[in-house]
Amino acid sequence: MWAGKSVSKPIYESQEPFKAEIYYYVLNQNPDEELGRRERIIIKTRVDEENNVAMLNIGAEKNPTVNGVLTHIWQLANTRFGEVFGYEFKVLHCPECGASFDNLDKNKDIVICKYCEKFSLKI
Repeated sequence: MWAGKSVSKPIYESQEPFKAEIYYYVLNQNPDEELGRRERIIIKTRVDEENNVAMLNIGAEKNPTVNGVLTHIWQLANTRFGEVFGYEFKVLHCPECGASFDNLDKNKDIVICKYCEKFSLKI
């Protein structure tokens, strides 16, 4: 609901397992002095039930906005997810070097950062 109106119809890849994506367009709440208008934000949401993944891609005119939107959506979703399912999301990036934990094998108990090898995450 926060993201505003969708600018695409849901794009369904499959129903079983469920895979789909949708795009949203929203204007930042406050006008930006540098831009002279409200900043434009595009949000792509993708759900992949087979891999137990929900992904957000955020596009905005300024990097701090992207970080702010991701943080805000994370907080909203994590609260709601906890209310409905009783547990919280896990951050899937290395707290040591910030690298993304891409290509995670969800069948393994431990994931080690392939970049700095300093952090491991028990899934």
